[in-house]
Amino acid sequence: DIFHFAEVTEVLKRKIMVFVNAIGEIVHGIVEECFGAPNKNIGEAFLLVWRLSGLAKNKRAKMADFSVVAFAKVLSAINKSPVLGEYREHPGLLMRLQNYKVHMAFGLHSGWAIEGAIGSEFKVDASYLSPNVKSAEALENAAKSIYKVSITASSVLVGEVSPGMRSQFRLIDHVSFSGGPPMRIYVVDVDPSAVAIQTQQVNVKAGRFKLRMIRENMKQMKWQPTYHPADQFVLDTDLARMRSRFSDTFMQKFDMGYQNYEAGEWKVARAILEDVRTMLGPDFPDGPSQALLSFMQQHHTPKDGEDFHAPPGWKGYREMSLDVLQFQGTPEK
Repeated sequence: DIFHFAEVTEVLKRKIMVFVNAIGEIVHGIVEECFGAPNKNIGEAFLLVWRLSGLAKNKRAKMADFSVVAFAKVLSAINKSPVLGEYREHPGLLMRLQNYKVHMAFGLHSGWAIEGAIGSEFKVDASYLSPNVKSAEALENAAKSIYKVSITASSVLVGEVSPGMRSQFRLIDHVSFSGGPPMRIYVVDVDPSAVAIQTQQVNVKAGRFKLRMIRENMKQMKWQPTYHPADQFVLDTDLARMRSRFSDTFMQKFDMGYQNYEAGEWKVARAILEDVRTMLGPDFPDGPSQALLSFMQQHHTPKDGEDFHAPPGWKGYREMSLDVLQFQGTPEK
């Protein structure tokens, strides 16, 4: 999902198609390289699918790993793109959105879906119908409007990935969307701003066929047993740079605060998360810490003469309305 799409559309008007297509070329290309299938684009939203059914357990995990790597690489490529970098200096966008740059958020979920053609004799679209598609959309909306992060994933998806990839996730919340079964929410911590704009554009027109052949050969290599997608977070210079801000100390301290939050020890959780919120630097407050602090601030209750306790009957998770997520505005970042 593209941040600030409504405002960008108002400024660019007819040229919004050029803008979306430039982003779409990056998204579709990287997703295809990572064995995914771009399904459809509705305004600022992309539906992207990886097939897991029919695969052996180890190959299911590898395919799930590729979905995570794909989204991280998309964020890197968007920030490196000199074409999209030009929008950072667009006078109209800068008047509406201070320090504007193209940014996206993603939600990852795993589950069944019915694949088929939807339409009539006048128009037919290939689509996927399932409540799991709605869950992925909810995760993406929560990434933007609640947690202020780039990639969120459900516990179902995290259960599919390899152990190596699982270590890249941070558990940040336990939520029931609109009365559904509770699911834990994870984030892949990245700082896309750590990647600089590429100074030289690659000439793809002269060798498009050759590039396609190279890409197909790379895909065959990636499917070999010796290739592990999770290694890209170390071996890929851009992905490693985007992850460098998030130290082991930060991760461990947040986990201490989160475990106290879920266990109902909100007073302890508040003290830890207040500290964690600023550990990444004054220019990069931790969104998940702030989200949990805001929720506790709104719902805490007094107990035994002391303030800031979990409410009676706290079950370790909170309710989150899909309607609220759908209609919340895109936050400033």
